[in-house]
Amino acid sequence: MDTALEDTTEFFDSDEELQVKIKEFATLLRKSTHTVFFTGAGISTSAGIPDFRGPTGIWTLQAKGLPTPSLDTMNNILPTPTHMAMVALQDRNMLKFVISQNVDGLHLRSGIKPHALAELHGNTNIERCLVCSKHYYRPFRVRPLGAADPSGRHLTGRKCEQCVGLLRDSIVHFGEGLPDRDLEAGFEHSRKCDLMVVLGSSLSVYPAAELPHRAAQAGAQFVIINLQRTPMDDLATLRIFAQVDRVMVAVMKELNMLVPPVQDLQKELADSQVAVRSLM
Repeated sequence: MDTALEDTTEFFDSDEELQVKIKEFATLLRKSTHTVFFTGAGISTSAGIPDFRGPTGIWTLQAKGLPTPSLDTMNNILPTPTHMAMVALQDRNMLKFVISQNVDGLHLRSGIKPHALAELHGNTNIERCLVCSKHYYRPFRVRPLGAADPSGRHLTGRKCEQCVGLLRDSIVHFGEGLPDRDLEAGFEHSRKCDLMVVLGSSLSVYPAAELPHRAAQAGAQFVIINLQRTPMDDLATLRIFAQVDRVMVAVMKELNMLVPPVQDLQKELADSQVAVRSLM
């Protein structure tokens, strides 16, 4: 991926513009029968996880030759108001599916159901068996062996409890294929949806960005909420320039719904292992 300097200018709707757009967004959510959310790094920045293309994003700093923040603190962060609002919408059957480019695992940890989630670029807490494909959720950041694994297969050094096969991390690196199950589910729900909502994504990383693009081309209502411009702004039914937490909290109020208290199901996921089996 080219990390050359890009336009990182952020735009903000006025309070008056935002109020009108929030009402329109709420109307779209009420009318939709199959809403899909497509999430990017921008939904996790308020949790303390850096984005990539923002003014202080990882790729922006790299392009300037500046040090980048560590991702080692991922397990210490908590879901954001946006994550929790999505859980509430899911529980009310107003959100059918989530497609995420994020690897931070906060969707699962907040309570999004595994069968209603496609993590296109993997999950830093999940490793899977190379033989039987069983998935394991770990309460820590799964790390590959690195230099100790000359095969480059992301091996973690652990073995499957089911078949003794080798385990590998689930993170997708640049140039690697996306996980079949997640990609297929993402395309299926992109075809089905009548409302596609993009939250905190630059829509510039492919093939992931192909999913919302196809939904828009197929006639779905298309909402983009991101501080920076995207290549698909001209396709948007509704374009909101504001921080995603502010938008999601406001639209929940407009819907007369509460944003649930922050919860972190990491321990439950690790203890039960039931939740991640549906990822197989």
